[in-house]
Amino acid sequence: GAGAWSATFTTAQIPATSGNITAVATDAAGNPSTQASRPVTIDLTAPSPPVIAVVAGDDIIDPVEATSNVDVSGTAEANSSVAVTWGSTTHTVSANGAGAWSATFTTAQIPAPGPYTISATATDLAGNTSAAGTRQITVGIDDTGDGGGSFTLMSLDYAIPEPEPGDGRILSIDKLVDDSHGAPGTEVANGGTAGDSTPVLTLTLSDVLGDGESIRLVRDGAIVATTSEPGTSWVLDDSVGIAAQGEHRYTAELVSGGNVIATSDSHLYNFQMV
Repeated sequence: GAGAWSATFTTAQIPATSGNITAVATDAAGNPSTQASRPVTIDLTAPSPPVIAVVAGDDIIDPVEATSNVDVSGTAEANSSVAVTWGSTTHTVSANGAGAWSATFTTAQIPAPGPYTISATATDLAGNTSAAGTRQITVGIDDTGDGGGSFTLMSLDYAIPEPEPGDGRILSIDKLVDDSHGAPGTEVANGGTAGDSTPVLTLTLSDVLGDGESIRLVRDGAIVATTSEPGTSWVLDDSVGIAAQGEHRYTAELVSGGNVIATSDSHLYNFQMV
């Protein structure tokens, strides 16, 4: 009597591609209505696995870092839900429109010393879940008995690892320049406040950039600039631009053959654009 209706389509009847659902009503006298139509999106494709950025600047949580919260960040499909698991703790966070996400693990949630795999899966708006993206990290242990900064790193076989490519090469963020009020701009210290949504950062490497290597600038786990120009110093613009006010974290990465072989310390700035 109220005119409500419902139709059930089986799994086999649901098409594989997006399209329109149409409906026509025919009254008791046999008169058909005008056709109504509603577009429907069919999404059966899982997102790509999330990418987890370097944790704590070097993928090592030392005893001092373990006394405060540790942020795990990265990129995933834009606007997806990301489940990040470290040890026995899982945090579910949202990726923003650019795909950046971040999960904070408290001191109590940081697992005991040893090697660990942090994993992350992304679930898109249609409910499709990706395979897991992973990153290997190590939680260190203080072996001095005095609470100092000396610690022992534990690995699966307790062997001293062989040196990896990039060992001994130091990549650093030298400065961030805020030119929101015009050139030449104002240098902003790490931890300071900036008002430029497209800041300029100066990066340096302790050795000359080699063939097949590149430098990339990363903000909140997302790549915002890259260069393969030879040399030891570069000035890179965050050309992607900062849309949201608040704290944003920058790191620089040295890449060879698609692998990150050196990472700078992270720099955190509070952006307050006028």
